[in-house]
Amino acid sequence: NDDRAGEVGMSGSASPSSMLDCAAGYSVPEEPGSPDAAAGYSVPGDGDESEGDGDGDDGGSFGCGGGDKNLLSPTLKPSPVLAKGRSPSPRPPRQPLGEDDDSDADEMGVGQWTSVAHVTGDWNEKFQDLSRRIHQLTANSSKGERAMLFRLMQELSEDFITTSISYGKIIVSERFMQDKTIKPTALAEWLGEKYIVRNILFKFAVDSSNLLGSDYAAAKVAGNELKGLISFFCLPLSGLLCVPLMALVDYMGFRLIAMTFLPVGKGTLVYGTNDGGHTVAASNPRVNALMKEAASLMNLQPHLAGVKKGNGVPIFSAADVEGHVGRDGRFYLLDFSRTWPPVPPDPSVRGGHLFRMFRPEFVVRYPEPLCPDAFSAFLLADPDARAMNGKIEGAFDHLDKVVIPKVAKDISWLVLEAKANEKLYEFNVTEMLHSKGVNMRYIGRVVACMPADEKFNTCRALLICEAVARTLKYYTRRKLRQKMKQLKEPHEVVYHHLVVDFANLVFGWTNLSNKFWSNNVVRHLREKFSYSPMSDTHYKQNVARPQEGFDPLWWLFLRWKEQNGLEFTPMADAKFRQLRNDQDMEETSPFRSTDLRGFKERVKHMGIVQEAEGVGNYIRGSREFRAVVQRMVDRKKSLSVVVQFLEESVNNVQAALTTFPNNSSVLKQLALSKLKLVSIQNANEKTSRLSQVRLSMAQPPVQEIDQYFSRAVGCAPSDPVTILYYAKFLWRCGRMEMAEDYFLKALKIEPNYMSALKAYSHFLMAKGQGNASLTKRFVERLQAVKTIYSEWEAERVAAGSDAAKRFPRETV
Repeated sequence: NDDRAGEVGMSGSASPSSMLDCAAGYSVPEEPGSPDAAAGYSVPGDGDESEGDGDGDDGGSFGCGGGDKNLLSPTLKPSPVLAKGRSPSPRPPRQPLGEDDDSDADEMGVGQWTSVAHVTGDWNEKFQDLSRRIHQLTANSSKGERAMLFRLMQELSEDFITTSISYGKIIVSERFMQDKTIKPTALAEWLGEKYIVRNILFKFAVDSSNLLGSDYAAAKVAGNELKGLISFFCLPLSGLLCVPLMALVDYMGFRLIAMTFLPVGKGTLVYGTNDGGHTVAASNPRVNALMKEAASLMNLQPHLAGVKKGNGVPIFSAADVEGHVGRDGRFYLLDFSRTWPPVPPDPSVRGGHLFRMFRPEFVVRYPEPLCPDAFSAFLLADPDARAMNGKIEGAFDHLDKVVIPKVAKDISWLVLEAKANEKLYEFNVTEMLHSKGVNMRYIGRVVACMPADEKFNTCRALLICEAVARTLKYYTRRKLRQKMKQLKEPHEVVYHHLVVDFANLVFGWTNLSNKFWSNNVVRHLREKFSYSPMSDTHYKQNVARPQEGFDPLWWLFLRWKEQNGLEFTPMADAKFRQLRNDQDMEETSPFRSTDLRGFKERVKHMGIVQEAEGVGNYIRGSREFRAVVQRMVDRKKSLSVVVQFLEESVNNVQAALTTFPNNSSVLKQLALSKLKLVSIQNANEKTSRLSQVRLSMAQPPVQEIDQYFSRAVGCAPSDPVTILYYAKFLWRCGRMEMAEDYFLKALKIEPNYMSALKAYSHFLMAKGQGNASLTKRFVERLQAVKTIYSEWEAERVAAGSDAAKRFPRETV
């Protein structure tokens, strides 16, 4: 998998063995209980309250940056700036973007955002431009600007994914045909077939060179490629570290990688290796500095890379993560499959160090940096290789003996809580384990560490069913690939019969079915999920045994359909559900060939689309609520539209969270969407501002919101926007001391954050207790900051085309 999107057949002449074997809200309106007139002066308005519901959360959360650590102040007594009688020079919170490239000098002004989607160029040019602008959004950016960028990114990403699906399905369907509609690109044979359509590069995730031992492992490598790309994209350096737009299309048993074509090629490599470690580049000081900072943020250990002792080159990532200075002057990263460190090799798993990696969530929390090139030939040049490998073994020991037992205990109680709230079928095992840094292949270890109490039997059953569902996915995809290779033609009826026959083998009650479960399923659970059932005989009966409030076989059927993109008729679903309800009816063949409607593609991507859709639906719901209040129409009927928007927002953001469970902006948006839903449910007929609705931590939905906010703050402890939202939420829950702590944290990170200044002023007014003088100073500071910022914005607009050069946003 050492191929670059834009340098197909151009770079390196190394054989596959030498290459892979070596790796072998702008505004915070008035808060409840804070009448401005009572203080004898007015709080400056934000001039942006004409839309939304007035709770200050209408801008969504996507793209808000972390604070600038240079702005930390030791206390929040009168500001040092105000104390000296000078006007402040406000500087909005932002991601640490560093110096701009020369190519950014012609940056568009604020009034030209709408033209971004129509810039002449390909997918990559549009994506890189939008990515940079989104990551440059600040806490003080306008709501309209933020919403516009969301929409443009959503449109671009949806277009890319739709195009990838359309052409990807054709490529998969014609995989073994001689006369293909889309011809493969002529490349080195060992790279496998690749296709280029509309500036999108497609390649199959298959083990064409027999380096990994199976297509299963190749699919895992592709998954790690996407995971590594997302990890770099989510860094606060994303305006400078550019990555391609990528998606994985799963269809008819095959996984296809789709990525944008990049302006890189022969001679553009400045970091990493493309010849199996014989030569390692690290020639660009600025690139090296960026990679060093990225490694620090990801907790990766710097090391010497190379296959010859004495010739090691200092690098900060896996050696085969390539850095290119593209023909457009941008710095691009490619080949992300080994971004994260490998777990210690298992002799029984061929090439395991190429696809069995630690989870990102585990690595960033581990107390020591870990080397991504551990246990590979890339580390031969480093004299400390043995020590680095030892740290990997120590990290795995920590995962196995500390993290997994704790996760087992936590998930046991969370499942019990979900069961009590009748949300067991909605419980996301994958997100839960991934968010704690535990790979799904260790489900068996988690089950073994669970409390022995019988009340946790449902949790055990749920985790085992997740492992079985993934086992069934493996067999389903393998059968589809084998049949397509045999037929070499896309005869869909034949595949329908194949899938339905397999469904009857799994869910029917026959001796053959019992044998499949006791042999194939159990063997796969042992090999892939570290799980060994106490008894192989009658294993299906043991798994299928209904628990209180949970039918394992019905859940398994739903999960199997979802993971394989199978569309059964509603009648078939209802019939099988009825069979499960009537435990005495055990049909040998519960499904017919006509029960399967067809095959639907499944797409894994960077989560940008779902996050942008979630923010968009959140904004629509907020505006619709405002319209309901203004129209004074049938409130109950109109609110159903608001709830529909917000529920869709929750669904969108939860889907994005599955892609990257510890993305702070996604967690924050999920908390905001759920908060607005809960506020509407707790509001009365006269409520005009949802921020007036008081909440109680005794309510399970409010507890869930608190958990998401806590996770978001934990993932972005220097982001004043996230911290402010959490402070306001805590205030509404009546947790005043804790709320004040978070207000002060946000203002310590960014003393000139206008929304935080205003919200804390309101908080002090509501709190009373002799805070009038201090409140007034915060309000005066807010007015001074707002004045300076408005003057800067006016000068910037007046500057026209020279605005970017003369008035860059980060120097306000």
